[in-house]
Amino acid sequence: MDDLQQCAGREETCDSSVWQPPKLDRHFWFVFVGLTTVWALLTMVQNWASSTVIAVVMLTWLFGCPRTKRATRWVAAAMYVPFAWLLLTANPWNDYHWTWFGMWGHGFGILPAKLLAEYNLYLDRGTWHVAVVASLITTLAFLASVSLIRFWPGTRWWVLTVMLTLSGLMSFGCYGGFRM
Repeated sequence: MDDLQQCAGREETCDSSVWQPPKLDRHFWFVFVGLTTVWALLTMVQNWASSTVIAVVMLTWLFGCPRTKRATRWVAAAMYVPFAWLLLTANPWNDYHWTWFGMWGHGFGILPAKLLAEYNLYLDRGTWHVAVVASLITTLAFLASVSLIRFWPGTRWWVLTVMLTLSGLMSFGCYGGFRM
């Protein structure tokens, strides 16, 4: 028996159902504890809205079928890699930089949320309102992209190209706001 036949027997199937119950074996619990630990460590530096978005990304990956897991990895990379300037910028790590780093999890939605607040499309311009709207925009964009790739695999490269382009534009706008 070659390696492909061995792997094919262990591979989960992705049928048309939206959700499948996970196999609660040692592998699942090991990954679950690892993701929980990473999330708990990130909550020390991320704000509550970012922690919520990161939890949605992790849970989508954890409970997804193999096709959903692949889509989650690609979409998360497309959304978060353009914000690597938060780690790579030569600015000192003062409170201002840590505040921006704390918003990394919902960075994709910061610019649209600020624009919606600027045009008075929701009532109060308080900081927590912007964080809620930014996390909602980020979560909805993530889930919509993963769903498109999951149910229509032929759209994979189109969705990833659009997400990477949008994320690059959002990152460029946020970097401009960071440098002000």
